[in-house]
Amino acid sequence: LVKYAIFLAFGIIYGAIYDFTQFMRIGPKKYFQDPWNYIDMVYIVTSVIQVILHIWLGPFHIVCKIAMLIVVSVALLKSFFFLRIFDSFSPIVTMLA
Repeated sequence: LVKYAIFLAFGIIYGAIYDFTQFMRIGPKKYFQDPWNYIDMVYIVTSVIQVILHIWLGPFHIVCKIAMLIVVSVALLKSFFFLRIFDSFSPIVTMLA
């Protein structure tokens, strides 16, 4: 089960590296002007917390399940950002957000 948590951690690394490079490239002031970057930060932080809880308490503990629910909810919210790039999805995403 710890191997699964390590696998999850590797999935977080890509997003964390991307956001960190974007943060360094455009600067903190401009980075935090975009509300979607706050969602990215929440996703990274909650994912790291979820991995730690997964290792510490095990995947079947209620706290781990709640943490996973939060991570999945934020990931779903992040998908709205990526769906905006398609013209056919843009009105739907605007309506949902």
